Amino acid sequence: MGFAELQSPLLSPEIEAAGPRVDWDDLRYFLKVAETGGLSPAARFLRVNTATVGRHVEALEVGLGQKLFERTPQGYRLTDGGERLLEWSRKVEVEFTNIQAAFGSTPAEATGNVSIATTDPVATGFLIPALADFHRRHPGIDVTVAGGMDAVNLSRREADVALRLFRPEQGNLIARRVGDIGHGLYASRRYIETHGTPDPSKGCEGHALIDWPAGLETTAPLVWTRRHAAKARPLLRGNPNIRLAAACQGLGIALLAHVGVPRDSGLVRLDVEPPPPSLGLWLVAHAELAHLPRVRALIDHIAAAAQAKAAFLRDGT
Repeated sequence: MGFAELQSPLLSPEIEAAGPRVDWDDLRYFLKVAETGGLSPAARFLRVNTATVGRHVEALEVGLGQKLFERTPQGYRLTDGGERLLEWSRKVEVEFTNIQAAFGSTPAEATGNVSIATTDPVATGFLIPALADFHRRHPGIDVTVAGGMDAVNLSRREADVALRLFRPEQGNLIARRVGDIGHGLYASRRYIETHGTPDPSKGCEGHALIDWPAGLETTAPLVWTRRHAAKARPLLRGNPNIRLAAACQGLGIALLAHVGVPRDSGLVRLDVEPPPPSLGLWLVAHAELAHLPRVRALIDHIAAAAQAKAAFLRDGT
């Protein structure tokens, strides 16, 4: 993809008519402010003073003839023009990196920010521990982690990388299965002492169930729960952190990902046959960003860490 292809669809007619003046160095500073949300954090990453960052952003705005950021008490927020320029700038960054690689001038050390999104159990049980070694190997790369159940849209650049429990079917994405996330039926020792051990062969009759949120009925572990805990009384619903907390408080039995259950939680994994099915763990990235040194470094590290922790992710052992 050449520069001519990148320019006209993304810049407004007003910018094109004015003959925009764009300097790559200004774009580099713009990218960092957009990624970090302010002049000060961008300056820390770039190892320059805040005034230098501000001058480059101002020069870019003057050259393009429009504001790229709204200055708010919460930080720098992109305008509509800034959003368009951010998408274009990332494509230019990829092109620039490809040129460096082609001519053997790729920087020795990857630097910059990479954002990664995943579920809370995978984040706390696997990703965060894996990042300790990553930061020792790549001190110049800053990682932003977003947890939660809602899948981010990588095509809209809501994150650079994602660890998902399903394979994406749409978008210009690359996906690699790096492991399996196993699940188990858990209850606190206090709950078992009070209510006895649930019997999935009898639908866990007489027990309280800490259920998953609505809308996930076709997810394989939840299908298993509907079959083997059909006679349990749903007591409450919630995300993984809510279910974990409720199970630890002895409110009922809960189907949890092994990776998200701390060893000191006091929960007991119930021995059930057949065991709940696993979900594939997919490492996903936008195809246009995957070859950037900082993104590639994180992808490779996570894939290697998942391979090393395969048994833990699958069985919790």
